[in-house]
Amino acid sequence: ANQQFVLTSELSAFTDRLLSIQAGNDPQKILVAKAENANKTAESLYQDEVYDEAITYYLQSNEFYEKAMVKDEKLWIPYLTNYLQMGDAYLYQNQYDKAMMTYQQILDFEQQIPASVIPQYTQLKGSVYYYVGDIYKTSNDLKRAEKEYKTAEKYYKASVAMGNKEAYQQLGEMYWGKAVIAYQQDNLKKCKQLLEQSVGYYEAAPAERPLMTYARAKSVL
Repeated sequence: ANQQFVLTSELSAFTDRLLSIQAGNDPQKILVAKAENANKTAESLYQDEVYDEAITYYLQSNEFYEKAMVKDEKLWIPYLTNYLQMGDAYLYQNQYDKAMMTYQQILDFEQQIPASVIPQYTQLKGSVYYYVGDIYKTSNDLKRAEKEYKTAEKYYKASVAMGNKEAYQQLGEMYWGKAVIAYQQDNLKKCKQLLEQSVGYYEAAPAERPLMTYARAKSVL
């Protein structure tokens, strides 16, 4: 894992220099290019389950986004999404307290969010509660998990109502999670109903191809 991190770091540094050359003398383009490059490196490490190193690059990405989003409000969304990914990285290492604290940072920014990105931010808020629900589900506190999922659903639906159809995908994911809980509670009728709702939301999402959970839900039905 350490050797992989070194190689990934060297490749990222080389790409950084190349992107800076391509961006010319435009400071904004350079900042965004560096933020996106660090994010790609973080995602690669995350997918390979090299979580601590991934977090390092998510933080680096956000250092560039913080400077760039002064001139471009849309960059708030990848900036906050990095916090979501960092929280997930802690979650997958069973560091639940750190995951909770990282997710909370997304909510702490609420008063600063520009009106132009409120629909996407509302979707991110839904994801915060969804993943907190996952933490409670992992610890077998199913009632608390269902409460968090209910709050997540409220924000996802609010985001859809604002015209953000991307949130349908998260609704599909969330209903899959609720179906799992129903199955664990031996309520097979409710489980089937929730799976049907999950599939419906996935099919309403504009995604080019269904996620694995969608395929699994379809196969069960």
